[in-house]
Amino acid sequence: MTGQAVGNRIKKMEQSGVIEAYSLIVDEMKLGFSYTAFIIIYIKTADHESFISFINEQKEIVEAHRVSGEGCYHVKIKVDSQEKLNILLNKILNYGNYKMYLSIQNIKKHNPLSSMLHV
Repeated sequence: MTGQAVGNRIKKMEQSGVIEAYSLIVDEMKLGFSYTAFIIIYIKTADHESFISFINEQKEIVEAHRVSGEGCYHVKIKVDSQEKLNILLNKILNYGNYKMYLSIQNIKKHNPLSSMLHV
């Protein structure tokens, strides 16, 4: 495939919304974010809007999903200290209870969907 053909294909994917953005991949450990945790959150009220706003305001929460099954939300957090982890957990308690799982090793990361496509 020529460079021009690749460029045209990329441009079409950008215009159709398949490619939404470009990003950098940084080494989080080198930036000091040595703690990664996964938290299952059990909301104590039927009003989830304030909790969703809270999630969007917390820079430590890097990923969040509303889920079926166990809990109401699963969030992934990155912090640089146990103190910041504890502060965030205390804030979460304002909305409900939680279970936390601390990551001890990242086995696989940055698996872009494009690797599954025949692009």
